[in-house]
Amino acid sequence: MKRYLLLVPFLAVQGPLTTVYAAFKASPAGGVKYGLLTLFILAVLVDLLTDVGAFLIGKYGKERIVGRYPKRFSISPERFRVLEEYFKVEGTKTLALAKVSHGLGWPVMIVAGSAGVTYARFVTINVITSMVKSAALMWLGYYYGRHYKQIVHALSGIALIFTSLLVIVVAYFMLSRQRRKKRG
Repeated sequence: MKRYLLLVPFLAVQGPLTTVYAAFKASPAGGVKYGLLTLFILAVLVDLLTDVGAFLIGKYGKERIVGRYPKRFSISPERFRVLEEYFKVEGTKTLALAKVSHGLGWPVMIVAGSAGVTYARFVTINVITSMVKSAALMWLGYYYGRHYKQIVHALSGIALIFTSLLVIVVAYFMLSRQRRKKRG
């Protein structure tokens, strides 16, 4: 249980990376440190809680954001009305894309809260996309853990090829430069 609790702050701050890492640690190569189902539930719950926090900041901080900081956020009351209308039409798609796009999540969640997206709609979209995203990230980490040796072997071969090509290209340019200096 302590292992899972230690993941919570990392999942809150850097959820995708932590999810991949923990899934790797759940694989045989990672030492089977975590159970996949428990890890999945934890990743989805922490993701949901942090997004709900951002949503509530937008919902209850709307007047402060629009009224107090319009220049800082480039949001005038007129622009905000346009944003509210946009979320009424395209909110589901925007929320789902923001969830899977790294870096866009929090700002879009805050805007969704302040643009009047209902809590039920927000949570529904968030849970569904979080489950899909967490499952995909966990698959990536676990797959890497299951096939760790093959991946490292393949990457070392690829790295050797690219390193050799780099040496050849650098040597070519160095020799070409020396020849130009002798001629000119």
